[in-house]
Amino acid sequence: MRGVLYVGLTGGIATGKSHAARVFSRLGAHVVDCDEIAREVVQQGKPAYHEIVKTFGREILREDGEIDRKKLADIIFHDAEARQKLNGIVHPHIFDEEARRVITIKEKYDAGIIVVDAALMIETGIHDRFDKLVVVHCHPKIQLERIMYRDSLSEEEAGSRIQAQLPLDEKVKMAHYTVDTSGTYRETRLQIRKIFQELLKLAQQQDC
Repeated sequence: MRGVLYVGLTGGIATGKSHAARVFSRLGAHVVDCDEIAREVVQQGKPAYHEIVKTFGREILREDGEIDRKKLADIIFHDAEARQKLNGIVHPHIFDEEARRVITIKEKYDAGIIVVDAALMIETGIHDRFDKLVVVHCHPKIQLERIMYRDSLSEEEAGSRIQAQLPLDEKVKMAHYTVDTSGTYRETRLQIRKIFQELLKLAQQQDC
């Protein structure tokens, strides 16, 4: 009988990780998006909200009371200690919800591929949980240009956000598979399709 393969998907900021996750999903993988979970757990009434406000002050709130993600980002990407505090608050809630979603998938399906998409998977040490690790990367110049365009940042601001994460070449060293998104969407999709086919073979060889 086939089993479930547990796959981690990570990469640097603005390297195309979310696009890769969408391609895996279209191919048939069950994708758990930790970036989506991170946005959910900091909303009003959710687990991390009050702790973040208590730590960083009400100055980070929008008029509607929700956390202003840009204001908070401006703080944490210029202050390593503040970034560590935020991660210490948010990550346990993300991990709990990720685990809950994975259990739900496993209860519903007795075979297939579960892809957990998380930006700081290696930095937090959770990459060791997975059967296989896929790292998405691109040329550094392309990464810088993408984040500047996506988030309307200066080159200095974009650079500080990239430097806040583990260097891409260090992440690539940890990978079982890599996806280079420096080329066209088609080239990226072809890489992911090849990886997915290999993962399917591995899943079919596993016992439940």
